[in-house]
Amino acid sequence: MKNLTPSDLVTKQQKATKIIAKVLPFASMGLMLAAALTPAFADYKATVQTLINNIINIVCFVVVGIGVFMVIWGVVGMIMAAKQEDTNAQTQASQKLMVGIALVALPIAIKALKLDQLIMDQFDEISTGTSTGGGSGSN
Repeated sequence: MKNLTPSDLVTKQQKATKIIAKVLPFASMGLMLAAALTPAFADYKATVQTLINNIINIVCFVVVGIGVFMVIWGVVGMIMAAKQEDTNAQTQASQKLMVGIALVALPIAIKALKLDQLIMDQFDEISTGTSTGGGSGSN
């Protein structure tokens, strides 16, 4: 066996450090990915339900915000049109007001009709391969 000098040991240590520096980021990313995906595969239905509910809540929040803006814009337009006695402007302002009211009421309708649950049921049918509807049968 060859006797290693201190300079040989330093060279081998530098090579090992370079190899570890190249491999370590990929190994740590792989471990993080595995750790992140494990809960998703453990109970994917709850995770998907949470994701769908979060998306619906965000969309409803944005729609209500736009609706409130439209209602305010419609009320201000109605006041301005009434002062100027402009019937065309009053019509446009009343349309903005109605659209705003409809946008504010839309999330309430989604929750009341349970459309979020309908979306989740459709996802379950797709993921399990079952169908509750009357699809085309084979003859």
